[in-house]
Amino acid sequence: FISGKIKFGDGMEYEWFILKLLLRLSSKDCSLIISIFDTDGDFVLIEAAEVLPEWLEPETSKNRVFIHEGSIKIIPIDAKKD
Repeated sequence: FISGKIKFGDGMEYEWFILKLLLRLSSKDCSLIISIFDTDGDFVLIEAAEVLPEWLEPETSKNRVFIHEGSIKIIPIDAKKD
């Protein structure tokens, strides 16, 4: 388990740069499973809101969205045992 924290203000371009780096890193090492979020929550979901499954809401997305093998993975409700 590795954790990091970056402070850079309101610059969304920095968040996207970090996301791009993490996507590349995860494509190089398939054993990595990465979670990324900002103070507003999971910014990947916010930006992809138009293409997400109907059931995926901020209340149902906790511990379901990850970066793995160079892409964004969403664990379906049926696949996770709470």
